[in-house]
Amino acid sequence: KNYDLIESRYHILAHYLLAFPTFSDVNIKVPVLKLLEYVCTGLVEKNSTQPLAVAAEVFVAICRSILKARCSDSSDGVTDCMEVLDALLKDAEMLCDTLEKLLQFDDNVCTVIVNSGLFGSKLNEFMELVKESLSRRVQNHDSAKEIDKECTTIELTPPPPSTGMDGAFSAMCRILRLVLSHPGSRTARFEKENNSKVYATGSTEQRESDGFSEGNNLNALLTKGIQYLGDTASDAALSVFEATMSATHDDMLRMNMESISELMDYFANLTGRIFSISYFTPQPASAKHKKGDR
Repeated sequence: KNYDLIESRYHILAHYLLAFPTFSDVNIKVPVLKLLEYVCTGLVEKNSTQPLAVAAEVFVAICRSILKARCSDSSDGVTDCMEVLDALLKDAEMLCDTLEKLLQFDDNVCTVIVNSGLFGSKLNEFMELVKESLSRRVQNHDSAKEIDKECTTIELTPPPPSTGMDGAFSAMCRILRLVLSHPGSRTARFEKENNSKVYATGSTEQRESDGFSEGNNLNALLTKGIQYLGDTASDAALSVFEATMSATHDDMLRMNMESISELMDYFANLTGRIFSISYFTPQPASAKHKKGDR
């Protein structure tokens, strides 16, 4: 009761979480996260929605800031703020660890993360940052010239072993994997869709912007991470595919299978071009199974 009385009036925990990246002393950060864990798992009939929402939003904002800075050219001053980026990455990992723990014990965490819009415009923004990072890398390497007139340079650039975006991207994937494999995630996404129909315009475009072309958005982000980022990011993205495919048996599973098949075709084609090996480009699935074909 003391927590509800104080937090509902002064929002102390929410304010500490909001200011989390500004604290330089880890002795402040750790107790704040421990208090959040205790509130979510140790108190009965507590109202932890606002602190959880703040923690999720701060985590996503930190990851977005890191990706945005890392996708810039190092000659544009990013090297001057390496310490800041490293500190932000540590903050993201600390918040990620806490959210991972809470996702295993508190069903409310899954609902809060879904309602934060993580599966909507934020996915698109992350994907654009990954693509921008590759574009800059291609422009700065003379060896990454166009190999085939029918393909762009971006599509033919082999992924590097590591990039500066891997840490933040992997942290995001850790949360996505747990949310998508959580039993309550489908219910939370369904409720959000219904709310968007009532309070929004009701148009297809509006619902998609709220995250309900989520399968395509998520698969596109994961695919770009596997194609363009380092080994750590690729492994994290594949773990999201694995979790989603083991938890769903509907159209989402079909989309995941199609994305994996396209990735296999992409890397087979890329490998063939690098080593001058002939590669047969298969027909699209829709063309293979026309009515009357055997």
